[in-house]
Amino acid sequence: MPDRIPTFRPQRPRAPRDRSHYNSRSWSATRKAVLMRDLFRCAVCHRIVDGRDAQVDHRIPLAEGGTDDLMNLQTLCVEHHGQKTRQEQRRRGLN
Repeated sequence: MPDRIPTFRPQRPRAPRDRSHYNSRSWSATRKAVLMRDLFRCAVCHRIVDGRDAQVDHRIPLAEGGTDDLMNLQTLCVEHHGQKTRQEQRRRGLN
C-alpha cells in the first residue's frame, strides 16, 4: 500500500491563445532584432542569455494594449520573464 494517497487536482481551464503569431517569420525577425539590440543580455539581471533562455518580452503586454514595436520589447532571461508574467497574471486576476 502506498504511504500517501495521491490527491486529484483538476487542471484549471485556460483561455485558448492563438500562438501562431510567435511562429511567424515576421516575429522571428523581430525577436532576432531585439536580442541583437540588447546584446543578448537580460534587461533585469544583465546576464548573457542564449538559445531557449533568451526570451523577448512585451514591456506592455499585448493583452493590455501593447504592440510588437521594438520600443515595447525587451530581452529577459527565463527566470525574470516568468516572474514578470506571474505578476501580470496576478494583476489581471488570472492567478
